[in-house]
Amino acid sequence: MPSKHNGVASFKNAAMAMKSIFPALGKDRRAYFPELADPTPLPIFFNGESITPTAKAQAQNAIKAIVRQAKQEDQIDLMHFFFPKWTPAQKNLEIFEMPSYAHIASAAFANRPAVFTSKVACEYYRNLVQEYFI
Repeated sequence: MPSKHNGVASFKNAAMAMKSIFPALGKDRRAYFPELADPTPLPIFFNGESITPTAKAQAQNAIKAIVRQAKQEDQIDLMHFFFPKWTPAQKNLEIFEMPSYAHIASAAFANRPAVFTSKVACEYYRNLVQEYFI
């Protein structure tokens, strides 16, 4: 899920999707597509402007507050969704970053995915897949 590091609304929207939209999708699909009944949300990644260490720390603190609130109010642990490398032994709060110069937004004008219009974007998405899935 792409998100911006410079606004808490992006993180709150991601948390809302985890708490509400994905469970609702599963409920609706259960009758017709049992194999798709429990959709697996992918981790967030920062998409857009480059991020400074200070901005990254602010984003991490905002996300930790959202995770705490979801755990207390909804009994849902969103930690691995926001911080996929986090473990109790190694509290890694890194989030994959996709810089703005990957030409993702401009690909919309070509009506083709950025991975087909930009070698740079293709490489960033390849790295994203390797980071989370391989």
